[in-house]
Amino acid sequence: MLRNRNPILLSFVLTAAAVVLLAACSVVTHKDKDNKTETVDIKTPFGSTHVETDPNAQSTGFSVYPGSRPHHDSAKGETSGGSVSMSMFGMNLAVAKSL
Repeated sequence: MLRNRNPILLSFVLTAAAVVLLAACSVVTHKDKDNKTETVDIKTPFGSTHVETDPNAQSTGFSVYPGSRPHHDSAKGETSGGSVSMSMFGMNLAVAKSL
């Protein structure tokens, strides 16, 4: 029964589905005053990803050890950390680098 289906119709339907899914995706970047990228947000129908170059404890959901301070790169005067947060299919994953 599947052999009698029109392959052109099937390819049209698959192409239309791909276009609809791609149209629902977005990428947003936020830059600081020096025009350096600080955050990137990627959203799809299946989930989202958030990337930060200078994370804080609230954005990652991690608790901070009492009395700790952020590490700064002595050569550049910048923080050398970053975080990636992903949310897909009801699950969340957060990764942070602070050293």
